[in-house]
Amino acid sequence: MANTWIEKLRSAQKTCLLQDGRKKVHFTFSDGGEMAEEYDVRTDELLVRKWRKKLSNSFATKQTSEQWEYEIGEQLAPRNLESAGLMESLSN
Repeated sequence: MANTWIEKLRSAQKTCLLQDGRKKVHFTFSDGGEMAEEYDVRTDELLVRKWRKKLSNSFATKQTSEQWEYEIGEQLAPRNLESAGLMESLSN
């Protein structure tokens, strides 16, 4: 099974970029699924791993679901200070 996973990663289309102190790697697999990982640039620590799977609908060819499923880390909530007022710090 490990060899299958390694081959799947090697054959995936990969995109990488540096943004906000994070290295972001996006994988697109041949089955239409996607995986995105984010690493801290200084420590190379994995901060986020999220998945988006291909829709099972036969009419949705090469189309993925809209929602990301987080395996590691969590989704940051969008901030709207005008409607929310004071908010807790996300780092606490």
